[in-house]
Amino acid sequence: MSGGYWPKLSATIVRFATIVWRMVCLAVTAARHPILWRRPALMLKYETEAQKAAYSASCQPTASDSSRIKRVLVVVPFRDKWDMTLQCINSIQDQQTDGMELLIGLVDNGSVEAATKSGIAYVIERSTSESSPIHIRHLTYDIPFNFSRLNNLAVHDCADFRPEFVVFLNNDVVLEDSDSIRRLTGFLRENSGAASVGCTLLYPGRSIQHLCIAVGVKVVGAHPFKGRPYDPADAWYNAPRPVGAATAAFLAVKRDDFVAAGGFDEDLANCYQDVDLALKFTASGKANWVLPNVVAIHHETSTRQPVHHWAEVRLMHQRWHRTLLENPFYSRSFSRWSEQPALTLGEGKYPWQWLAKGH
Repeated sequence: MSGGYWPKLSATIVRFATIVWRMVCLAVTAARHPILWRRPALMLKYETEAQKAAYSASCQPTASDSSRIKRVLVVVPFRDKWDMTLQCINSIQDQQTDGMELLIGLVDNGSVEAATKSGIAYVIERSTSESSPIHIRHLTYDIPFNFSRLNNLAVHDCADFRPEFVVFLNNDVVLEDSDSIRRLTGFLRENSGAASVGCTLLYPGRSIQHLCIAVGVKVVGAHPFKGRPYDPADAWYNAPRPVGAATAAFLAVKRDDFVAAGGFDEDLANCYQDVDLALKFTASGKANWVLPNVVAIHHETSTRQPVHHWAEVRLMHQRWHRTLLENPFYSRSFSRWSEQPALTLGEGKYPWQWLAKGH
């Protein structure tokens, strides 16, 4: 009998048990909150002391020169898939630029297709021939894929632009509103205690993909209300919300804070680098936010199964063990076993180590 049989069997049993327990917790939540349990407003009912303190801090006036031009670097990593990347670029070029100067850093990680090469040449020529405050720079890094390193290199190699803010944007995201970047960076400028700010991401069918990252839920972090219907009338969307973390698929940061934090951790090549960055910001005394009424479309498939890079999971738990399990920006009333907010029944931390056995 293979030596890997028992670990895999144990992991299967644990996975089945977590699904059953998750359903029990969801049933309890539905019984206690029949109106709210499928709506993001449930998270407002259970806001933490840390979140309430962040609201108070954000009300403090920030000394800033609002007349000063905001220089914004927008980093877009990609490898071929040019039709998708072009949609992303077009949505950036449609952004309102009053008071802003934008540099799009096209981070080319080894594209080989002829359509991509001709497309890059076209958008660069178009940007230089038009009188526009939006510029494009083609950055080529033919290195093994490492999301963190690609973004860090782009920020470093565009330092001559002297950006005040950096926006990280996946090439499968399309900005829905023409003032998205202006609003995200404006929020950062007006709030000295904010280091990062994200938004609402929807699947193309307009169900929820991302509202925030619930740090410490399940393996490292989870996406509350993922797959649920988007209803802008829900109270969650009425105001900025302090959160544990927001996805780097569309995230604005203050460049100085990003550099001070050491950028994205390049040991986290595939995932969790956004959670790690958010926790570094929190440890430095800064807060992470989302603007729920800023909406973009994320073309990540809603049926894709999550892939856990277990070495990176272990690294996150070694580094942030207590902060992950006791993150102050997600209520302890919620189970750590359920991606959808579900009231805990005292089950404790998610048994990720059992699921990692055999990997």
